[in-house]
Amino acid sequence: MKGLTRILLILIISATSLPTMADGNYLLQRCQAAVKMSENVGQTKQRAEVSYCYGLLQGVREVNRLYEDKNGDDAYFCLGTTYLSHSQTAKLVVDYLRQNPQKLHQNESILAVQALRQQYPCSKES
Repeated sequence: MKGLTRILLILIISATSLPTMADGNYLLQRCQAAVKMSENVGQTKQRAEVSYCYGLLQGVREVNRLYEDKNGDDAYFCLGTTYLSHSQTAKLVVDYLRQNPQKLHQNESILAVQALRQQYPCSKES
């Protein structure tokens, strides 16, 4: 648990050092561009936004996957054998953020974890 806490703390610190506020609003804007791109299957002028969204979400998924492999149901969320593409994860997070506008002031990494945890809870909640 301490290892994942340290990793998440590093993610939070690095995310909050961005020149703009790295909160739910920031993530929502970037991931909406990703969802739009995946639905239109075309070019987008918002490549940086899409890349930011996909990169952050991949980092959250992969760190949790390592923790899930090591500690099972003590992970923050449990994907098991489920494979989530970047676009599926972005849509899941966008849906969560739209359903929880009162949380948009919170840190983007924490919100991504909450969205995934809501959809993929572990059998034993910590």
